[in-house]
Amino acid sequence: DFIWECGKLTSLALSYDALYDAIGKDTALVEFLKAKGLPVQTPADVRHYIEESIFRVGMQALKETVIAGNQGMHQQTAMALALVMDDHETTEGLNSKDIVEWCMYGDGGMAWIMPNGLFRDGGGFESPGYNTIKFEFVGAAGFFEQLRKHHPDIYPQDAYPDVWAHPKARAMCDYFIDLVVMDRFTPSIGDSGGSTLVPRQVAEHWQYSLAPGSYRFAYDKYGDPRHALAYTNGRAEALSGDPFEPYDGGKLFEAAQSPEAAIRKTTRVLDGYGVAYLHSGEGEDARELFINYSNHWGHRQDDMLNLALYSRYTDHLPDMGYPFTWEYRSTWDAGPYIHNTVVVDETAGRFPYPAGHLVTIAEEGPLHLATAAHDPYTFHAQHNAEAPEVKLFERTCLLVDVSETEYYVVDLFAVAGGSQHDQSWHGCICPIDDAELDWQAQPGGTLAGPDVPMFGEWVDSRGRKQTGPFSFLEHVRRASTDRPATFTWNMGLDDDAKLRLTVVPVEGPVELVRCDGRSPARPPDWSLDYLFVRRAGDEGLETRFVTVLDTAPGDTPTVRGIEVIGADPLTLRITHSGGSDDITLSIPTASDGLFAHREIGVSLSRDGQTYRAGAVAGQEKSFAGGEIVACDYPANSITVTGLGDADLVGQWVRVYSDSRSSAYKVLASERLEDGNTRLALDQTNILFDILISDFDEGMLHNGVHVFNWTEREDEGQLREFRLWNKDAVLVSEDGTKSHRVLALAHGERVYLQEQVSAEALRAEYTDANGDGRITATAYDYGIGMRVEAIITSTVNQ
Repeated sequence: DFIWECGKLTSLALSYDALYDAIGKDTALVEFLKAKGLPVQTPADVRHYIEESIFRVGMQALKETVIAGNQGMHQQTAMALALVMDDHETTEGLNSKDIVEWCMYGDGGMAWIMPNGLFRDGGGFESPGYNTIKFEFVGAAGFFEQLRKHHPDIYPQDAYPDVWAHPKARAMCDYFIDLVVMDRFTPSIGDSGGSTLVPRQVAEHWQYSLAPGSYRFAYDKYGDPRHALAYTNGRAEALSGDPFEPYDGGKLFEAAQSPEAAIRKTTRVLDGYGVAYLHSGEGEDARELFINYSNHWGHRQDDMLNLALYSRYTDHLPDMGYPFTWEYRSTWDAGPYIHNTVVVDETAGRFPYPAGHLVTIAEEGPLHLATAAHDPYTFHAQHNAEAPEVKLFERTCLLVDVSETEYYVVDLFAVAGGSQHDQSWHGCICPIDDAELDWQAQPGGTLAGPDVPMFGEWVDSRGRKQTGPFSFLEHVRRASTDRPATFTWNMGLDDDAKLRLTVVPVEGPVELVRCDGRSPARPPDWSLDYLFVRRAGDEGLETRFVTVLDTAPGDTPTVRGIEVIGADPLTLRITHSGGSDDITLSIPTASDGLFAHREIGVSLSRDGQTYRAGAVAGQEKSFAGGEIVACDYPANSITVTGLGDADLVGQWVRVYSDSRSSAYKVLASERLEDGNTRLALDQTNILFDILISDFDEGMLHNGVHVFNWTEREDEGQLREFRLWNKDAVLVSEDGTKSHRVLALAHGERVYLQEQVSAEALRAEYTDANGDGRITATAYDYGIGMRVEAIITSTVNQ
């Protein structure tokens, strides 16, 4: 098997190593193998046969990519073989040194996996479950470090780095803790999750992190008590260790019990990977939502800006998750209509392009706010002509506390471009109470048309032949409304859990479509209900989809009434169990560009107090903003002009240009004598490393794999379309020279924005540490980029 032979070969090598002495003495084994036809006469022959016919052949299979697994699997196998063979003399075939070189600096790329295979926050380039495979590098690094102890002269530290010393490796261990929802749920992002489509309340603690078994290594490596707790998972007694490895279980258990080990889920951002979480409440009254603006490319789905919502240890907006079968993945499980997002002109977004970014996130009193944007379309006459011309694709969510136990959510999805906007909603598989409207049932057929049968082919509004998802949805009925309409998912749990979803039209009537369906792979008695909210009009259509969500159990909702009391800015009056709120949402549908500043604002008025964020009436300054004038990359700090007296510690700032945008949390702020402000940021700013193999005018050639997003060329010319790496800063090995990046084409050629001669580049980018390799590092931001943070305040009326 191409993938799983890696694990088998690793197990064989370790088993052989454990039995090495016994095999060297076992004459009975020799006779047994001779009887099976193996050419062995002595125990030494048995050893030789295993090493030459299995392990050395396995090395060759790895080098020639006859076998390969997910990143981490074949590298672990290579290092296990190198350690067990411990052979640095052989010249016939590969030896240990050869396979280490292949693993570290050849196609194995282990020396580059952390900088080039992870985002800034430690998230990998795949869906959550697949990303945990990176922990295979624990074993790979462990085998190599054992080999280094035996041969420190062959494998010096400066030439063969500790991959787990990289800041992204450390960040990965925190990433998997922050990713988990309420210590109970793996978020459904891409090909991940799906187990909560059938309603269930997960009352018992599950785990603090994905891959908890790897956190013993994390604690030993970094000494963070949170990692100790993630490993013990709250158990009341110390765990036993590996009998073949040194292990101080008492020390680890003591760290896991310390106050510093507490893992508290709060509002947080995984901005490299692309998830924004809003959190409030404690214990069983905790509630959490996240907006998925993820930028991974492996095992991804068309789930851009998908919304998830959890409360009372229940997933109220479960996603389809891991595909039921691969045959219908693109037409059903992974398609945009199957997620809680918006689709323009019946068109799926085209990838690859990691345009998802956080616009803002803030908290003020009972108001918790997050806005994220994406760009699944990006019309281009040559490279993406089928895409509608969409200028804005942005979701704003408010999580509003009513009391310690009650809350509601206001969701505003703003779209500009195209002529048909469809918002898709689904919850669990359970009975739904529809809004009391004049529903018109379609006489047979599917959502694709009354004459299109289930699973049939159909022609969409743009004249394209399709199979699914519309022809996978039946029992179609339609209604129109210009007033709020509430749909209730009755989840049938012991606490009578419910999801009440109210569609709030704000720009005239909307069409509502109810239906249910399945992929052909599902049995006939399986179906999932959908609600689509549609607006259609002329090209350049602008829509604000507004929805209010309430998850109060039982027959008494938290939200008692919803009224639109103002259109510009949009103002809602929401009556609830604790009184009423007036909510203003100043979200413009015009956009100056994908990453441009958004003059958005939100306010909530309640009981004589107004909680404000951004550009709303009465707020003297909506955003603190400035420009970067200095960067200290190793210290993760920037010096910014124009911030004034703004107190940004603990807040997220957006660092952006016309071509890129990133969010960082401010850990410390220092006002300098010249009036500028130095900000210490929470995450590494490293995007990727390159190994320079050659120089051309305005270009450096890269000799190592970059697993994340890169740009493309057509017939040797850079395709200036979706330039993800534009405005990154490429810094020389000694840290003294830098140039702005235009693109990283196919991961092999770094185009610079300046047409610097090859000779000048050769003089600037040199082998500073003398290890025989010329490396350079690309950083996320540079001088001249802009910085902004939303301003919040509370005032008495």
